Amino acid sequence: MGIDNDDELNCKEMEKDINKRNFSNFNSKAQVLHMYTNKNSGMDTVIMEVTAEIYKHLRESNNRIFVGYQNCIWHSSPSSAAKLTIVNWNANGILASQKNRALLLSQILEELSIDVACITETHLKATQRLHIPNYTVYRADRSNSNAGGGVATIVRNNVRHKPISTPTPSLEACGVKINQHKNPTVLAGDFNAKHHAWGCISNNTKGNSLIRLLQQHSFVPEAPPEPTHFPGDPEKTPDILDIFLTKNITIEKDPWTLPRLNSDHNSVFLEIPGTLTKETPTIAVINWLTLRFLLEKSSFRCELIHSISETDKAVDITLELKEKIQQATKLVPMHLANAKLPKNILALIRKKNTLRKKLQNTRDSSIRPKLKATKRKLHANLQEHRTEGLEKYISEAEENPKRAWKVVKSLRNRKIYSLPITHNGLAYSADVDKANILADSLKEQCSPFPVKDEFTEFHASITESAKNFTSTNSEFLITSPQEIKTAIRLLKKNKAPGPDGISNDVLKVLPRIYLVAICNIVNKMMRLQYFPTVWKEATVICLPKAGKPLNLASIYRPISLLCTLSKLAETIILDRLNKFTEVKEILPDFQHGFRSRHGTCHQLLRVSELLANSFNKRSHTSMLLLDAKQAFDRVWHDGLIHKLIKLETPHYLIGIMKSFLSDRTLKVRVNSTFSDPKNITTGVPQGSKLSPSLFNIFSYVDDTALLYTSEVKMHCASVMNKFIPTLLQWYHKWGFNLNETKSEAVFFSHRNIPPDNLIVNNHKIPWSKTAKYLAVVGVVFDRKLSWSQQITAVKNKANGVYRSLKPFFANKKVSPQTKVRTFNAIIRSICTYAIPVWGTAKRLPKLNSTYMRILRGSLNIPWFIRNTQILKETGLPSLHEASHTLPRDRVPRPCSLTKN
Repeated sequence: MGIDNDDELNCKEMEKDINKRNFSNFNSKAQVLHMYTNKNSGMDTVIMEVTAEIYKHLRESNNRIFVGYQNCIWHSSPSSAAKLTIVNWNANGILASQKNRALLLSQILEELSIDVACITETHLKATQRLHIPNYTVYRADRSNSNAGGGVATIVRNNVRHKPISTPTPSLEACGVKINQHKNPTVLAGDFNAKHHAWGCISNNTKGNSLIRLLQQHSFVPEAPPEPTHFPGDPEKTPDILDIFLTKNITIEKDPWTLPRLNSDHNSVFLEIPGTLTKETPTIAVINWLTLRFLLEKSSFRCELIHSISETDKAVDITLELKEKIQQATKLVPMHLANAKLPKNILALIRKKNTLRKKLQNTRDSSIRPKLKATKRKLHANLQEHRTEGLEKYISEAEENPKRAWKVVKSLRNRKIYSLPITHNGLAYSADVDKANILADSLKEQCSPFPVKDEFTEFHASITESAKNFTSTNSEFLITSPQEIKTAIRLLKKNKAPGPDGISNDVLKVLPRIYLVAICNIVNKMMRLQYFPTVWKEATVICLPKAGKPLNLASIYRPISLLCTLSKLAETIILDRLNKFTEVKEILPDFQHGFRSRHGTCHQLLRVSELLANSFNKRSHTSMLLLDAKQAFDRVWHDGLIHKLIKLETPHYLIGIMKSFLSDRTLKVRVNSTFSDPKNITTGVPQGSKLSPSLFNIFSYVDDTALLYTSEVKMHCASVMNKFIPTLLQWYHKWGFNLNETKSEAVFFSHRNIPPDNLIVNNHKIPWSKTAKYLAVVGVVFDRKLSWSQQITAVKNKANGVYRSLKPFFANKKVSPQTKVRTFNAIIRSICTYAIPVWGTAKRLPKLNSTYMRILRGSLNIPWFIRNTQILKETGLPSLHEASHTLPRDRVPRPCSLTKN
């Protein structure tokens, strides 16, 4: 189903068309395909009307049944000659248990070289994965929790295409555009409409309604000469329900059916003559020896820089590097997955198809037992084939450690399919629409909150102070090619490049002449207090947050990709900023976020010791956990510059930070499509080296914990309520807003909870039995500090991960050494995270039993081997030893535990 990108679907116009007609003819199984461009197009009008009928039926339906399983395919006449082959199939559950329908579908798509498959009734949930080798799958699943309905459009990877948006989120619909030219259109689906015009035995109301629309707008129905639907009840007559509707297309061959896929519907095939652009999938491979040679023999020379314009011109060194990379890059064909099945399974499939065809033609009930027996045998063989394939894939973990982690990651992380994004009541699935919607959401997220009237003058004065700041040519610590080389050596490999297309691996092979050029650029940036404009562009990839609805743009987490040379320059500047903050001791000792040699574990340990001391003194402690809305993205730029000035930061750092934060833009990338550029007016750039330190200087207010200890229970609430308005005033003064829904209050005591609640922004925060927000960072604080819920949470998480990795640990071809490394990196890390905080001698035995059981199961160790012997042979420390050990590379400076 599709919408022309040149013209958005107007819902009001659709509703006008709805009111003009009687739309009671279409029921919950109506299937159409839709393209809407303008009112003057007869083809577009009829499809819009059919969709409007379904839309009307949805609005009048009280049982929340979704209708309109739709697919749309457009093709054109490019240079390479190839016919387009389409299959239309009502799967009735493509991942149905004990039927292996997806595997059989993969086989038939490869065998018959199908270009596009339109699948209806997929019965998929968003958490279920549908993978077809060598094909791209587009889905529109039913939005409620019950599996049912759903549609999928499956396109071969070498067919040039792009997804298109659907008109309304109420319809389960998806589609693709394949080289549109003169609008030839194919509509495929199970319309539940019967009429003599396409060979049905009888007419029904839906068929009469559909034939009138076809005649009015010159559509041609294309149907196979034999039935497509065979009811399970022998008393019911098979008929033709799955058809194609075409316009502006001359079909040389009638559609045909094959009974090769397990469903009560046969698959229907259609060939469209003409020409179709097909591409050979390739990957770019860099010859590193060639690249080194080209860079060494390059005529590139670094020039002296005297002005800002010359700095921007010097940054064009990226063009020189990209040219050399292109010369050293070779496109090689991508390895295609082998979807072919063994000969014994193919023989069973042929036998099953023969029996199924004979049953459909004769309706002889004596054939049914033979068909069921063949299906059971085929299912068993397919399950064995899939198991062997999985074992072979897992056994590849022995090739090298990187391969092992790739296998483990694929077993743990199940990819969640990206659903269409809902915006203003419409559902958008096209990449360009998704990219622009996400970009608009990020732009709004990186805009300032409205300023309260009482702080208007304050904001005006701060803005004026930052604007009037005049920087002097203060002295600065220049960089050197050796420092640039050291910074490059510390860069991680295999990181995604930013807009410049240059990866960290390329920087690691640069000869000295390029290092000198980069050194000159960075030195001139600090002297001129200027950050190049081209380095302030970000490419953003949005990933969905776990457990959130995938159709909302606001729940996607942005991952920014910045220019590699920009991040290298930021590394040099950050070193000078950190030296200044350390010498001046600007950051307080109890601030652990975004600081070297400081970790979450140490802050949690500090809080737990404070609470333990309170219990020992028979005192009570109230804790208020506050969350600032989008704090990282709402940093007030003028306020940050003002604070840098007040801290007497060197002028060259203030000037370059001012330039670094101003005039920044972002583009959201969805697959290979980019959004329009969006300007960013607040916040520190996500993914930048400088951003965490700048955020710390402004204030670490993203997650704030307030604690108050008193021997009088009533004071724990009253004193906190007196202090909260002062804190809220500071938040609003510096441009932050609190998220009251994420705020929590916990009363730590063996006594009953006090009657008074804490109040934030006139919103009562009820007392909770556990600090759930702290549980997000890995530790559950219960109000009596018993750690019982923490032990339960760790056990459940470890068991869940072990179950997901069980195929890996059960594989006999994986060596014990690889299994121990995997257990140590994943299972043991879960069980020992922050264990010095909560690992008491009383609670550890309960977790230790789960820990050792998983270790035994991972290595298939018999029951009579002692736990001490297992730990000795594997070299793993016990949980008791881990509870007394803090990471040596993360030792914070001593801080007072009485600060609250």
